[in-house]
Amino acid sequence: MRYNRKSLQSLLDTLSLEELKKHILSYSEKEERFIESFINEISEPEAKSYKEYLEKVKHCFTEPLRCYNHRGYYSEELSIAQMLAKCFVGINDYLRESKYRDAVRKLLAIVETTGDLYENYIDVEGYIAAECHKAINLLKDIFKNEKNCPHEVKTEAHKRLENLMHNSCYEDFDLGDPENILLFLSVQLASIEDGLKLLDERIVSSEGWKKTEHILSKTNLLKEAGMYNELDDFIEKNIDIHEVRKYKLGMLIDEGKVDETIEYIQGGLKLAEQEHSKKNEIEWKDLLLDVYMEQNRVPNILELSEDLFYNGYDPKRYFPVLKRYTPEKEWNKTFRRLLKSLDESGRHGGINSIKVWIFIREKMWHDLMEMVIKEDIETIFKYEKVLKQHYAEKLLEILIVKIKDYVSKSKSITEYRYTAKVLEKMRSYPQGDKAVDDLIIEFHIRYAKQKELLEMIKGI
Repeated sequence: MRYNRKSLQSLLDTLSLEELKKHILSYSEKEERFIESFINEISEPEAKSYKEYLEKVKHCFTEPLRCYNHRGYYSEELSIAQMLAKCFVGINDYLRESKYRDAVRKLLAIVETTGDLYENYIDVEGYIAAECHKAINLLKDIFKNEKNCPHEVKTEAHKRLENLMHNSCYEDFDLGDPENILLFLSVQLASIEDGLKLLDERIVSSEGWKKTEHILSKTNLLKEAGMYNELDDFIEKNIDIHEVRKYKLGMLIDEGKVDETIEYIQGGLKLAEQEHSKKNEIEWKDLLLDVYMEQNRVPNILELSEDLFYNGYDPKRYFPVLKRYTPEKEWNKTFRRLLKSLDESGRHGGINSIKVWIFIREKMWHDLMEMVIKEDIETIFKYEKVLKQHYAEKLLEILIVKIKDYVSKSKSITEYRYTAKVLEKMRSYPQGDKAVDDLIIEFHIRYAKQKELLEMIKGI
């Protein structure tokens, strides 16, 4: 009986996907040539697509566009980086569609090509390096967070990353940390015992943040393996490392052990004080404040949040906490104490910005106005949106005085251009048109010889 394409189509329509797979595998056992032909036919478009993409990445280096940096100069490195950035288009779509092989291969193409060619460029600003960092970080996210990423994709990536480690560019330049991904994959692809042995070797041979990272990797592996006794012993052994203590803290919080949580935080705080590490000290205090707020321990909240208002990095975070928990009858006294501390403190450089933020938050327009009018014109314009509706007339008077003073000291075209910008903005105030017209007349009389100034304010 002779069969044609139509007969085959009719048969395929009656088969389920599982039945079709079964028949193909059965036939492949009888016809060995069918296997090679079938795989080549399926793989060829994918290989062609990857080859074209690899050429596209190389093209970024060999024929970059003309781009100019913030100084207005042509930068070959910025041109390459901007073309590389376009090579990331579609990666997230691959991940959404679970096409992990395509995403990983294309990211590795960026990493490998950059490593091969980077030393030919003078990437002082780090434009190209930033794109390589981005690719490496995306690979790290895929292997750490995408649970459905296939084993064969990880195996292929592991092999390519091993080859990449022979490239001296990754030792000589800061292009990212592919070694960290390689170690992570090595642990994932190995047995639990081999993975732990590999991490122990890396912990002994490394130092600084890399050693901490390997220690945290081992804690994760022990937890995933359900080796809880070993995990507890390992954490206690490394409890003086802040990141390990925070790891344990997360476990205690998940278990709802409040007293132990506070004890661990206070231990971390004591450790930070001994090390004179302000960063870690503030982080532990922030964690302690979160626990106190969760437990509604008001006296502790007030004491710690006021301490952090004075000594933390961002007083704006703690001001609302203080206002929320301070009894109403005590708030005025506390508020005055906080403002006084801002006046007396020289930290943050622009500490007045915190007072400005407080005045706006509390709608203290008079206090804000008194502070702002002492500053330059640009500062007044920065806050005029909130002040204009309350003090438009007074603001205009202040601007008239300040622009007169500014013009009296102006000598360059840039300053004349700024004068024109200010006058134009002043017209938006009530009575602003008359004030600007009077100023222009005055400037024509007083600065008759400054033709550039007069030309610049002409028609304002």
